Amino acid sequence: MKTIQTNTGMLELVDVGMYHGFCSPDNIIDDWRLEEELEEGYFEEYNLKSIEDYWDKFDNSKYNAWILKEARSFIKNELLPEIQELKLGILDIEVVSIWSPKEYNFDTDRLILNLVVEDEFEEHLLEELNSLTEEQRVELSTYLKDNFTSVSGFVSFVPNTIEGIEDNISDGDEKAISVFLQWLLYDRLSIYNPGWINLKMDCWYTYIQEQFCDYYSFLTIKN
Repeated sequence: MKTIQTNTGMLELVDVGMYHGFCSPDNIIDDWRLEEELEEGYFEEYNLKSIEDYWDKFDNSKYNAWILKEARSFIKNELLPEIQELKLGILDIEVVSIWSPKEYNFDTDRLILNLVVEDEFEEHLLEELNSLTEEQRVELSTYLKDNFTSVSGFVSFVPNTIEGIEDNISDGDEKAISVFLQWLLYDRLSIYNPGWINLKMDCWYTYIQEQFCDYYSFLTIKN
């Protein structure tokens, strides 16, 4: 048993972008609901006089911690069982933390993940790679070229050929492992459930809406 570190930038199990992204606070917390809270008098207990007061006291660190907790639960309970059914040698997926960029111009928030795998995990992936049909190899080749070819302003640290991915997986390269695993999960799971990735993203968004706690748990109130 061993651990491989990856992140949701390479292995996109869920989207935790919190700056004008999937999990942005203003995407989860609707102002019209806050307006209802204000009109019904719930704001008074927290000395809030307006929606602007609410956002002024909103604590992003508390919100980030909540997203992390819910992502950990969703991956463990909703995604991991389906992934384990593929028998690739993935024993567990540990959600370690949320990484956020200093600037959001070219990047977004990501989960840091530890894949707990069997010692022969790379061998399992190489067996899957070598058993691809010609059609699947064409699809994988196109995916690699479209997403991992260096161009002006973008330097890829992942090979954009099947041969390169195979060599890097053999060397235990975590980036190549993550990229191929991302493609493989989509390919395998979509056989049984077309649109699996998009469906799981929709399920994730629905999940965090359903798990939403009260509006005031994200506030920092100074007496």
